[in-house]
Amino acid sequence: MTSHSVSAVDDKTMATIIAAALREAAGCQAAVLFGADHERRTFPFVCSQPDTFQCKKAEFAERGSLARWLRVNDEALVIDDGGGPVEDLSEAERGTLSALHAVAAIPLVCEGRLLGFVVLCDAQPTSTLSERQIDRLMLDARAAATEWHAVQQRAAQQRQAASIARVEQLSMAGQLAATVAHEVRNPLAAVRSLVQFVHDVHPAVGQQDALLAQVMQEIDRTNSLVDGLLQLARPHRLVPKTINLSDELRDAAQFIGPYAQRLGVRLSAGEDHVPLAVRIDPRELRQVLIDVLLNACQACASGGDVTMTVGRTAERGSWVDALIVDTGCGMAAEDAARAFDPFFTTKANGTGLGLALCRDIMRRYGGEITLMSVAGAGTSVVLRFPLSDGDGADSSR
Repeated sequence: MTSHSVSAVDDKTMATIIAAALREAAGCQAAVLFGADHERRTFPFVCSQPDTFQCKKAEFAERGSLARWLRVNDEALVIDDGGGPVEDLSEAERGTLSALHAVAAIPLVCEGRLLGFVVLCDAQPTSTLSERQIDRLMLDARAAATEWHAVQQRAAQQRQAASIARVEQLSMAGQLAATVAHEVRNPLAAVRSLVQFVHDVHPAVGQQDALLAQVMQEIDRTNSLVDGLLQLARPHRLVPKTINLSDELRDAAQFIGPYAQRLGVRLSAGEDHVPLAVRIDPRELRQVLIDVLLNACQACASGGDVTMTVGRTAERGSWVDALIVDTGCGMAAEDAARAFDPFFTTKANGTGLGLALCRDIMRRYGGEITLMSVAGAGTSVVLRFPLSDGDGADSSR
């Protein structure tokens, strides 16, 4: 058989390759492959070569005489008019083989398991298969069965991984639903109480204005929470461009500058800013940079420092890191471990969605975001991007 990369084909494609190869080796009119279906306990039709060969409704019982003979003997069953093992088959099996104009059944056995078998068909055989041909067919069939088994194992592993991922998604969805119910119900209860108070008590205008301002604040916070959830859930229309990460970080820092000044935080950029190209949607990159810089500034007490550097990673030259370090309050180890969990926050008025959104964005472009923090000593955030082949120039400029 022709060698094929197991990782490059799927189950059905490998079956088609096997049927075609055995048909060619036997010089027959057609080859039909039947594969094991353990749930239905049958060997149903999988494919035929040529694919126009009409036999899709044909199948054999998993515990039938044909399957049992092929499994036990692991050799070709030659079908001729001379009787032999064919006489031991059931009437239904003999009828199916006759309708297919079968000349031989070639088992596909691997590790003692009958994965399936190929029925070679020829309505007008010019000659019977020679012993040499049968020996060659069995050698090809055993090699093919090994490859097919590897493909099936890989497919089973992928299905299992998908099933596990689905369970994890459902678990996360349940956690999100519970958290959303909690996060939304609380402000709604507070809003209702305030409105009820204004309705029943008729406070003075000044107090009424203050109470209504609180209502608006809670509504805005709830709206921000819902917006964050939608950003996590909705599919994104990506418009990636090749841009200079150093320039984007500098621009984001300039935007945050006045806010940092009001907090008494000093922003500084490392001297190693060199043109390093990354490919990403500029709007999403800006969202990540601003969110991380805002967090860093908010974590710093008056007089704190936030330092930014950009450079290639030492261990992986095809990647580029943006490192943002603050000298703020830091986080306890257990809080740092949950920093990217949706809705987890250590801020009094936070929604806990900022870093979750940042991680979602970074992953969309093949990057990653990591965080290291020490309580009372500050936090370091690393944004790691695949280095683009571009020259660092923003194609939109």
